Amino acid sequence: MKKLLFILLLLPMAAFADCSVNWTAPTENVDGSPLIDLTSYNLTINSTGTTPQVISIPGTETSHLVALADTGLNPYAIHMTALNSGNLESDPSPEILIQVTNGNCVVLGASRPGSPIDLNISINITIN
Repeated sequence: MKKLLFILLLLPMAAFADCSVNWTAPTENVDGSPLIDLTSYNLTINSTGTTPQVISIPGTETSHLVALADTGLNPYAIHMTALNSGNLESDPSPEILIQVTNGNCVVLGASRPGSPIDLNISINITIN
């Protein structure tokens, strides 16, 4: 009878960091009218070579905890949109670049010149 040999490879697991994303809830539509029917936000997380992850967040929230892997590779690009009861979606907020290093979330800056460098995102919904 032949013996089977099993080899167990222990590969290092990527560490994760809990990154808190905070934003200021919109109060007006871009036309200046009061925003009275905000229903949710879409938080999009993207990193080069991966499929973007979209997280739906209730419109009553102004923060969300996101677990991001410490891969040592490309930073994560995060942006948000807001949706109203008619399912109309705002333009995306500026993208914020985040790198996870040694279990910590580090804001690298904005991916577009002139964008804010913190995670406080102000969102307006365009109603046509």
